[in-house]
Amino acid sequence: MNKKIYLFLIMTMSLFYVESQAQPGGRMSPEDRVMREKQNLYSKIDDLSDDQTMIIDGIYDEYAQSIKESFEEIRKNRNWEEMRAKMEALNEEKDGLMFDILSQEQYVIYEEMTTAQRERMKERQGNRKPGEGAQ
Repeated sequence: MNKKIYLFLIMTMSLFYVESQAQPGGRMSPEDRVMREKQNLYSKIDDLSDDQTMIIDGIYDEYAQSIKESFEEIRKNRNWEEMRAKMEALNEEKDGLMFDILSQEQYVIYEEMTTAQRERMKERQGNRKPGEGAQ
């Protein structure tokens, strides 16, 4: 009888240990992803002027708001191709604004960072079936 109790306790404790080590679930909101991208940019480009930082803050704030509005609209009508087109247009607009305010060296860093992020996103989406939306 004691062996069964000890075995039960060990299994229960193991289960709690595994659960406590699990990664937090859920996805980041679009706004959180935009803010993470901005923080990554600030960590990679350390020679931004105060004016550049102020303008970049404005660009990312506007970008986050545009993404939020687009996601809300797209979720209502479930048109994923339209969402893709809007996101590409928003990214191109943001890239153009960043090109205007960053130096050539700074823009190369920005471009490398965003290209890597977009490639990772494409890899994650590669497991989806054609026509399948966000999960």
